[in-house]
Amino acid sequence: MIFQAIDDNKSCVGVYSDGELIFDELPENLTKTWKYAAYLDDMNVEYAYIYAKGQQLHEVCPEYMLDNWKRGKKKFEAYLKTFQIAKVSLYDNCLYDLVPHGFLKEFFDVRNNITKHVFENYDKPDNYDFLSETYKTVYDIKHQQLNIDYNSIQKSSLSHAMKGYLHNLKKYEKRCSYNIFGTKTGRFTNTSDSFPILTMPKALRGIIRPQNDWLLALDYNGAEVRTLLSLLGEEQPEHDIHEWNAKNIFDKTLDRDEAKCMLNLAFIAFLAVKKLLPSKVTSKLFKPDPAPRAARLSKTVRSFRVTCVSKTISLC
Repeated sequence: MIFQAIDDNKSCVGVYSDGELIFDELPENLTKTWKYAAYLDDMNVEYAYIYAKGQQLHEVCPEYMLDNWKRGKKKFEAYLKTFQIAKVSLYDNCLYDLVPHGFLKEFFDVRNNITKHVFENYDKPDNYDFLSETYKTVYDIKHQQLNIDYNSIQKSSLSHAMKGYLHNLKKYEKRCSYNIFGTKTGRFTNTSDSFPILTMPKALRGIIRPQNDWLLALDYNGAEVRTLLSLLGEEQPEHDIHEWNAKNIFDKTLDRDEAKCMLNLAFIAFLAVKKLLPSKVTSKLFKPDPAPRAARLSKTVRSFRVTCVSKTISLC
């Protein structure tokens, strides 16, 4: 049976199903819903959100339901806005204690029908089980509070822009919410209401303190290019792939970071040729300014940037 979790807070057990709001003791015949909630973990439930590969409800909503959905969503967002203004956290309160039950029934009935439409018209992803487990993992992360200490860095050493960025951070909940479908390459993105941990400037990262003793950061070396080499069935170096490229492709005329920059440019140029990039991005390729992600670019690399891209395009 198709149903909707009213709240994703683990202590706020409640669902909408067959025209009724059900609390505490959930029926055993619940099998399909839009999104995951922690109290569904022991149940054999499928999630339409994964079938839709991260699309939002308005993107998968049938045309004849769209007006009803927009009206309900607008009213629902108005409730959320009042909670935000009043500083009422939904991590500490249950949604069904704050919103009239009559509205919840109407709202989740439309969402139920959209969910049914997705299951009837979208194919189940081949890697559904993997996506489902990943989705549940980032859900658990969202419900762990960050340890933020805004006094752990010297504000006098920050630029005016960094001080403004630091002040702006205080409007976010101290939690990280990730979208597993946020990029085409499979990298996560933060949702709009998340603490923006993925895009924080290095100068401010010191405000994030460990819950216990240490923070550990792990990063794949050249993840994209290694994935490409693997798909092509090519061998790849066991050590730093950018150092290998600097030595073997550029014959040590470039250092590691410059070689990494050139590799990024090659990928971008290839995407441009295949028309997989927006035109505004493509137009920036031929400007002789340094690539933003390179840690250091020599004058030689800057002067040959256009040449590098042009040659890459000709090879494509």
